[in-house]
Amino acid sequence: MAAWLRKRNSMWLGLLLACLSPSATSCTIMAKTDQLFRSEQGCMAEGTEIANKLLNQKVYAIPMCVKIGENA
Repeated sequence: MAAWLRKRNSMWLGLLLACLSPSATSCTIMAKTDQLFRSEQGCMAEGTEIANKLLNQKVYAIPMCVKIGENA
């Protein structure tokens, strides 16, 4: 396991499900791969902010966070 993961019990990866219509075929999953979050709350706060911006542009969006690390 990577040393940076051992030092911080666990981290959170931000994901966003974005759909152009109610049809599942219009959906894509995006991951914030350039930054992990130290808390689920921080992850969800940023995900919710991005989802709200997409909703204002008529894109269905749902944020989610996945716990990763040695205590996941």
